[in-house]
Amino acid sequence: MGRFKPNRLLYRQIIFTIFAFLIMVALSYAFMSNIVQGYLVQNADNVLSYLQTHINAELIDPMINLKCISRTVRAMIIRGDSAESINEYFYDLSGDLTNNGVYHASYNGIFGYFETFKDAPLFIEDFYWDRENFIPAERPWYHNAVAAGGNIAETLSYADIVNGKTVLIFSICIYDDDGERLGVVGLRILIDILGKEVVDTALVQHGYGMLVSHDLKMMAHPNRDFVGRYLNDPVIPVSIFAQDLQNGTEILRKPILSYKKEISVTFFRKLSNGWYLGLVTPKDYFLQPVINMALILCFLGVTLALILILIFIKIDVEKNKSHEESRQKSVFLANMSHEMRTPLNAIIGLSELLLEDRKLSEDVYLNLAKINNAGTTLLSTVNDILDISKIEAGRLELRPAEYDIPSLINDAVTQSVMRIGEKPIRFILNINEDLPAALFGDDLRIKQIINNLLSNAFKYTMEGTVELSVRCEKDSGMEDAVWLIIQVSDTGIGIHSDDLDNLFSDYIQVKNYSTRKIEGTGLGLPISKKIAEMTGGGITVQSEYGKGSVFTARVLQKKITDAVIGPNTVQNLKEFRYSENKRIMNSQRVRLQLPYARVLIVDDVDINCDVARGMMIPYGMQVDCAASGQEAVDLIRSENVKYNAIFMDHMMPGMDGIEAVRIIRHEIGTEYAKNIPIIALTANAIIGAEGMFLGSGFQAYISKPIEVERLDSVIREFIRNRELENGL
Repeated sequence: MGRFKPNRLLYRQIIFTIFAFLIMVALSYAFMSNIVQGYLVQNADNVLSYLQTHINAELIDPMINLKCISRTVRAMIIRGDSAESINEYFYDLSGDLTNNGVYHASYNGIFGYFETFKDAPLFIEDFYWDRENFIPAERPWYHNAVAAGGNIAETLSYADIVNGKTVLIFSICIYDDDGERLGVVGLRILIDILGKEVVDTALVQHGYGMLVSHDLKMMAHPNRDFVGRYLNDPVIPVSIFAQDLQNGTEILRKPILSYKKEISVTFFRKLSNGWYLGLVTPKDYFLQPVINMALILCFLGVTLALILILIFIKIDVEKNKSHEESRQKSVFLANMSHEMRTPLNAIIGLSELLLEDRKLSEDVYLNLAKINNAGTTLLSTVNDILDISKIEAGRLELRPAEYDIPSLINDAVTQSVMRIGEKPIRFILNINEDLPAALFGDDLRIKQIINNLLSNAFKYTMEGTVELSVRCEKDSGMEDAVWLIIQVSDTGIGIHSDDLDNLFSDYIQVKNYSTRKIEGTGLGLPISKKIAEMTGGGITVQSEYGKGSVFTARVLQKKITDAVIGPNTVQNLKEFRYSENKRIMNSQRVRLQLPYARVLIVDDVDINCDVARGMMIPYGMQVDCAASGQEAVDLIRSENVKYNAIFMDHMMPGMDGIEAVRIIRHEIGTEYAKNIPIIALTANAIIGAEGMFLGSGFQAYISKPIEVERLDSVIREFIRNRELENGL
């Protein structure tokens, strides 16, 4: 089971999640705050508009009635009615207004002052006046009415000395037909009831309204101590806005500390008659929805963050588990590669050595070739398993080099035709004479594609024909590039159309009754398709169930010569005589003579030493063997013999090859130990093996079974000494 092992990536994911959560909450809070504050402004605007309409309605009716009363009184005076008649009219009118309740909420009295009567000016009123030193012509309502010239004048509000209520007076001056002033008629209006409606208006709990006169006198406020004072009084919290209001600036959503010592937001609007409406709203109350939303977002965010963190931890656990499984898989593949390649090294290596003997009879040579091919076929199965693991890890690599086309075709065909066995199958080789003699690419991978396609064809064809066609087409996009087209057709059992989609899937082999006895890993086609795609090409298939299949692979290669294989080579390949020609070439293979060189082979398996020694003896070198890493370390430390190179196996009991190289490079301490070429000669061919060896002090890497060409290349690079050769 996977364990929780925190790593830098997990920490970054957790920090990112927390950071993203904080940003989400901050942005959400800001977004919601903007929405709520926008709603607050809109709501305040609506409330102020309503109050404005309501106040105008409360004030316009008294003005209309005052105009009607003034017209009636004017008519009575011009008609010559007596003072008693006018006084009686006022008395009846006052009773009517009170009884009808027209000014039920705001009416406080009606009065008149008339200067046209002969005996003395007539003053009529239906309420108590303070008669001491009372001269109507000197009162503000009189002067305002005279100044208004027939229009309704408004007197500043004041506190009534009788009942302490706030009173407002509307007055109007009346004239005769010649424009002579007849007198002044006025109405007293109570502001308290209207002011209470304003004060009680609030957007949220603990909010309140205010009413201020045009000269900034407080007409209505929840704190009665402020009523009657001017707005610029420092005791009043909104005094900070007095100058702005006097300058005509409308206050909208400005902060203030209310008389209740609460941080609040203030709104002001100027009315048409010059008054000011104000709303005060505590921030905590209107921001409460935002705070609640923020708390909800925090809860949801914390929950989401915890879920994501738990998911990341779960992924990390699964990743650790996967890494552990991958490590165990790599160990298994390394062991399997070593265990299978070790005997294959003997089979292929020794048979390769024997095939170079010119004295062998043709029958013996053919039998040895079959043994060699059988070992190579088994090796290809091992390679398939290793290759698919490389594909899964995304580390399958191509190693391009110059290669011989006829040799490639011959080797592939020779390995594959053995699968015909006793089945009545005719193999047809169809190649063009103008096929390039050599190309540049990964010939081992190309051969792998051909082997896999031919292998499938022979396995799934019970009788009939299998045909291999190889041709080249010039690539229009690049001057020196060609498409190597490999086509394998057969008259086998074919493939159901439903199975074509799974044909190139890993570990899947198309199954039906007729194929249940056919062996195979099901890896050949997926690997071949991946190789072709890595070059820029691909593989296509056409098949009809019961009639056969045609597989076509396109592989992009580099053209390096204009030479072609020609008709003779084509004929030799078709008649399978190319193997004999190759035998002659192998027997005539010229190897460097390096009598001055002495190398050490380190391997715990004797037969592996024999194979390696047999492949190196033709170079004329002296070859010694060591059976363990410790023995190799002792030989290098003693310097009784100075070797030109060491060929070191990897998996050995006790001290393995990597540990032995570490000691040689870093603990012995001599220049000889630090600089001697050490080549990995190992059956470990798992993913990343070469990189592992090159990063551990090795100079080169040769996998078992040993390829003669690869061995020759390493010997030429690390052992050959041209100066010594010239001196011999």
